[in-house]
Amino acid sequence: MELGREILAQVGEVIPDSQARPIPSLDLCSPEVHVSPKLVQSKDMEVSAQDLGYMVDALVDGAYAADYFVGGQRVDLTLIGNPNYEGRTQDLKGLYVSTPEARVPVRLDLLAHIDISYGAEEINHRERLRAITSRVIPPPELAFEEALDLINEGILNPLRERESVGKEILINLSGTADKLQDTWQAMRWNLFFALLIT
Repeated sequence: MELGREILAQVGEVIPDSQARPIPSLDLCSPEVHVSPKLVQSKDMEVSAQDLGYMVDALVDGAYAADYFVGGQRVDLTLIGNPNYEGRTQDLKGLYVSTPEARVPVRLDLLAHIDISYGAEEINHRERLRAITSRVIPPPELAFEEALDLINEGILNPLRERESVGKEILINLSGTADKLQDTWQAMRWNLFFALLIT
């Protein structure tokens, strides 16, 4: 999100009078619940991270359990938590779950850290990775190829040189920019031979 904001600010500096907008929005306004296992306690109670995730999923939204066939029709069996807690994720800490080791149910906050924070309104993915798209429309008087060069030289190349960006964050051009690059790759030899023949 921080990098997305930085790129949007730089687009206005590198290409004045351009229109740039992020997809999805860069506002962190939607509440999120982050559940991460307390490793020692979870191990003592014989609850794996996968089991913990399944429990939380069942308590909050319902979790797929198995298929059941009735008269040739397949029916999904779903485990669902108590409807009294539905939609009240802030009460997740106080909910009780059963574990293989404990004889009585234990509170979920004994097995996991539960933090309520804020996140993106929408999460887009590209090749299974979270993605933010910055859609840039250059001003009409600026050639598209020139706009691409300005973005590459003024924004993307300096970002790619940073150590943190190369390892954790992938940056690429796509859409019309990608098609322009593919078209040039396909036509450059044809253009060369046409010039040679002419």
